[in-house]
Amino acid sequence: MSAAPTPEISSPPGRAPSPRAAVAMFGLLLLAYAVNAMDRMVFPVLLVEVRGEYGFSLEAAGLQATVFALGMGLAGLPAGWFQRTLGRRRTIVLGTLAFSLATALTTVSAGFTDMLLWRVLSGAGEALQLAAIITVASNAFPARRGMAIGSVNTAFAVGSVIGPALGSVLLEGYGTWRAP
Repeated sequence: MSAAPTPEISSPPGRAPSPRAAVAMFGLLLLAYAVNAMDRMVFPVLLVEVRGEYGFSLEAAGLQATVFALGMGLAGLPAGWFQRTLGRRRTIVLGTLAFSLATALTTVSAGFTDMLLWRVLSGAGEALQLAAIITVASNAFPARRGMAIGSVNTAFAVGSVIGPALGSVLLEGYGTWRAP
């Protein structure tokens, strides 16, 4: 860990957090990102139920499952501006809130258009969160930068494996696509 202070992590002024505290805080960020990945991978599992309830065509349902990528793309470049303007911590919080709110609103969508909007917004929130998490990984762990960034990818992979399995269990247990 670098001796230079990291102003985005809460610690007394002029002092960097201990290596253990930095790793623990980074671990929480990775957990949040793994939850995002769970959502990304569970939605396609739920498409049959979503299509049945809303009457979406196969093409419309496929768009709903993948349109988050448009949100990620649209918010990718502005994520740098948000980090410069708000700081990493606030950008992570903003991205997490946008992602979480949009995911929750997806479950109460009235139809195709608002669900599409929520899916795009969830991708935008994820883009904000991801850009800031990678920046944190790069700056908080300069001696192990590659490992820190690789752990972000690993968190996504873990969430990608857990999401569909857990989503299927919740779908069967509760009988509604909204549960997962």
